[in-house]
Order: sequence, then structure tokens, then C-alpha cells
Amino acid sequence: MKDDAIEQLRTKLEKGDWEAVVFVLNRILPKDRPVELDDMSPTTIATALANGDLTPEEGRAIAATVARLNEIGELEQLRERIQQLEQMIAGNGTMAR
Repeated sequence: MKDDAIEQLRTKLEKGDWEAVVFVLNRILPKDRPVELDDMSPTTIATALANGDLTPEEGRAIAATVARLNEIGELEQLRERIQQLEQMIAGNGTMAR
């Protein structure tokens, strides 16, 4: 079967059927590509989108990732503050468990 598929593709290419090439390449090439930005600010992401350096899908993925990283950073800060408060309370001997 594999040989038949390759032969069909070869025949289509010889006839100039580039849709067959696009079809095959869309299935074998990776969907994602590396993206380089100077920083991850909303302005930089919006500028890259406006300039066509990012697709809308890439912009959404980057924005979602940045938002999630910010949430993680905020959680870490809250954990540190809670730990400091617990240490302060424990130092006064008034922390109830």
C-alpha cells in the first residue's frame, strides 16, 4: 500500500498537481515553529501580531502561556508571604494549629 501511495504522489507531481505536495507536507512537517520575541509584554506580542510575525493562533498560545506564568509567579509570592506570616506568628508563640 505504501508503494502505491508513493507512486500516486509521483504521478500527481509529474502532472504538476502541487496540491498533493501541500497535502503531504501538511501531514509530515511540524505544526509549531520556534518564535523569538524581545520580551513577553502585551505590547511586543501585539506588535508581532500586527507585523505578521505571529499568526493569531501563535499570539493566543503565547498570551495564554504568559498569563499562566504570571499566575504561577503570583502563587509563589503568596506562598512566601504566608510562610513569613506563619514564622512571625510562631515567633510570638500565638500560632494555633
